[in-house]
Amino acid sequence: MRWLGSRAGAWLTAVLAVGAAGAVWALVAILARQPVPWLALPMAWVAILASRSLGLRSRWAVGLAAGLFAIGGSAYALALAATDRLARMLGRAFVETAIAAGPEMILALVWLRLDAFDVTLVSLAPVVALAWSAITARPAKGQTRRPT
Repeated sequence: MRWLGSRAGAWLTAVLAVGAAGAVWALVAILARQPVPWLALPMAWVAILASRSLGLRSRWAVGLAAGLFAIGGSAYALALAATDRLARMLGRAFVETAIAAGPEMILALVWLRLDAFDVTLVSLAPVVALAWSAITARPAKGQTRRPT
């Protein structure tokens, strides 16, 4: 299934879907005032759905796309939540804080808030997305399946 009528449109839609899931994760983390790393698993599920919509012909390409989407969405969600926390601590606007802090400080804040279990859970989600989508992916139209 191609969204927006082209391959580039399908990729754009998949990236935006994963970004929206990351924003929801960040919103929940901001409201809970905790990182809520268990939301990495629904992020992996969204990444799987997004990668399947791309029409890739290889199972492993679908799996790799799902893993990369899960990594990107998780990093986006954790960075948004960390930036919000820093902005509240400094009493500044969100965008002003994001620009002033820079990616290095935001990344450092993300890793400071996560304990070993949280890091394991967030790191495991892209692996699950890659494996699950590679195993269960169906070939795109025009590809014949070889007998195994």
